[in-house]
Amino acid sequence: MTRLLAVLLFVLASPALAQPVRVSSGEHDGFTRLVFDFGHPVDWQVGRSADGYLMHLSGPKPAYDLTEAFDLIGTSRLAAIWASEATGDLQVGLACACHAIPFEFRPGIVVIDLKDGAPPKGSAFEMRVETPLATSGDVIAHPAPAGAGANRDPGFDWKDALYGSLARREAVQAVRPRQPGPDRALPLPDPTLQPLRDSILYQFSRGAAQGVVDMVEMPKAGPLIGPDIPSVQMRIGEAPTRVGQADTSVRADLGAEGARCVDDAVLEIASWGQEAIPFAGQIADTRRNLSVELDKADPEAVARAIRLQLYLGFGAEARQMLKAFGLESHDANILKSLSFIIDGDPDPGQVFVGLAACKGPAALWALLDSPLLARGDPLDEGAIRLAFSGLPLHLRRYLAPRLAERFLALGKQDAARAVRDAITRAPGDPGHGARLLEAELDLRRGDAAKAETAARSVLSDPGQSQPEALIALTEARITQRLPIAQDVLLALQAHLEDQRGTPLETRLQEAVLLAQAASGNFAAAFEALPAHPNRTREVWDLAASLASDDAFLAVAVLAVDATPPHLPDATISAVARRLTDLGLTAAAQPWLEATNRPDPLLAAEIALGQRDAHAALAQLKGIETEVAQGLRLQALNLLDAHLLRAELLAKTGDQTAATVALARAGAWERLKTAGEGPWQSVSQRLRPPADATTTPDAPSRTGTLAKGHALVDSARETRAAIDTLLATVSLPESVSQ
Repeated sequence: MTRLLAVLLFVLASPALAQPVRVSSGEHDGFTRLVFDFGHPVDWQVGRSADGYLMHLSGPKPAYDLTEAFDLIGTSRLAAIWASEATGDLQVGLACACHAIPFEFRPGIVVIDLKDGAPPKGSAFEMRVETPLATSGDVIAHPAPAGAGANRDPGFDWKDALYGSLARREAVQAVRPRQPGPDRALPLPDPTLQPLRDSILYQFSRGAAQGVVDMVEMPKAGPLIGPDIPSVQMRIGEAPTRVGQADTSVRADLGAEGARCVDDAVLEIASWGQEAIPFAGQIADTRRNLSVELDKADPEAVARAIRLQLYLGFGAEARQMLKAFGLESHDANILKSLSFIIDGDPDPGQVFVGLAACKGPAALWALLDSPLLARGDPLDEGAIRLAFSGLPLHLRRYLAPRLAERFLALGKQDAARAVRDAITRAPGDPGHGARLLEAELDLRRGDAAKAETAARSVLSDPGQSQPEALIALTEARITQRLPIAQDVLLALQAHLEDQRGTPLETRLQEAVLLAQAASGNFAAAFEALPAHPNRTREVWDLAASLASDDAFLAVAVLAVDATPPHLPDATISAVARRLTDLGLTAAAQPWLEATNRPDPLLAAEIALGQRDAHAALAQLKGIETEVAQGLRLQALNLLDAHLLRAELLAKTGDQTAATVALARAGAWERLKTAGEGPWQSVSQRLRPPADATTTPDAPSRTGTLAKGHALVDSARETRAAIDTLLATVSLPESVSQ
């Protein structure tokens, strides 16, 4: 019995009788992937060899099933793969200038990616591993001919029953959707799960309606990660491998794009210096112990000195120390990135890219380093504001304008105001940066006059904030449609020359453009406008409101085949209005036609200017305002529809004008009953008498002489009535002039 048990244990432990390690492969864009399915956790090591790379396992050496190694790949990167009979190590022969990046997909599955190009600097997998060369007995796998191994029986794999083959295939192959064929129908949905599906769909729809769920496009399929099953393996601590284990869920220390967040402890800037101690003394203390014996630099002392420079806001000085002492570490890369961000320069290392959604200080520096972050992109506003509040006061005042600008660009005005409050409520003078931030917030709030006051307060104290203050002053004056003095324009042009090649250059160019327009030099403004198309609306608004008639007509009267520029309807209407006020309704017509929703009152006025009364009445249909009634009366006057004018005037209560309209229509019968007045008297005299010998005020006369006297008396009375009418009713202004 004991002998039988020993034989059984030997059989179970023998690698030759154990299931071979399946090796599969896949071709990807830029790299070739090899996957080794050991079926259980292994202690592995990958390093350089004479032919490329080798993988060494601690303990018993398994057998490798290499029959599928070249099923899906060519030989552009992988020349051969074999297991050394002498050492049991797996050899990977390269056919290109490539490098290997191995990692553990999950416990028991090791992946080696063969990537084009040179390996990363300091890669641990480039260390040479000394092993015996392959012998004639080594099993070497080369690309197999078509059809080779098609009938091979892979044997039973218990993991296929647990995970299915999808996990292994997705680790190897590019994702390809599986199409249903005639012999493979899609499985029917489980009816017992339908209530759950309906509930999930309802909750997602409700969240989207309330704005707490963002609907995005379906992401591309990624590698399948198996569930955590305690029975597969249990371990205390990290696996004994060269790389960390693959995670099976999203970690809290990952950004929105999957990048690992920088540790909070590395970004505790408030602890890198002391506000109560003079800065000069702190700098001297950190530089006193930079080197140890034999003039060798102390890395810890150098790092402390660099951190102090960043604490003080000296980014360029920190980079100089990094370069001078050659500090190389993971923290050194972070410190170098901080030096660029603090100075307001783009970070070439992009350490913080994609970390705006982190839960710690990394989110703050990611936002400051991401000017292209768009509305809707993930970010943790609470973490950003908390990290900003934890900075030293001098850094808060220095970084506040830039941080608030980022928030405003994302439409987060409440966050921008919180940044302002974090510096204005602190003791002491908040500084010019806080005042300029206040001006920007006032502009966003629509209080341009208050913004102008804040900008002028900064200009009254010369300093480095003068360019930003001049820009804020220009924006405030433009918003109010007020002219800009010539001295402001000259100051802007001077600062523009000084700021060539800096981030302020573009903003100063735009400010000069607007100041030229607001100071009356529209020819120069329109000449520079093509370089700054985002300022087209402001320049045309200024032209419509501030330009002289000559300067305005030079740009607003278009050629016959020209079309107006693409502008908001309000700006186009302002240009058309001014042209109409100048009597150039034909020139205003193409501007009116360029609007998406023409103003019907303006359209009616332009139509009247072109004597198109019917078009004017069509535009005024359904509008009963006082202005519309006046335009309607003008249109009826052009049509000689005086009776309609009289009725409209009577409805508005202007009886005097209604009487004149009746007189112009010749409606004497209606006029004599329209009340008492000179027009009514004239209408009574103009009525033909029934008996020529009878006048309204005299008895009937039968003789010829009597009839003559009656006619003379009637004419005299009619003339007196007309004289009274002419003396009472004033002539129209156009006639009197």
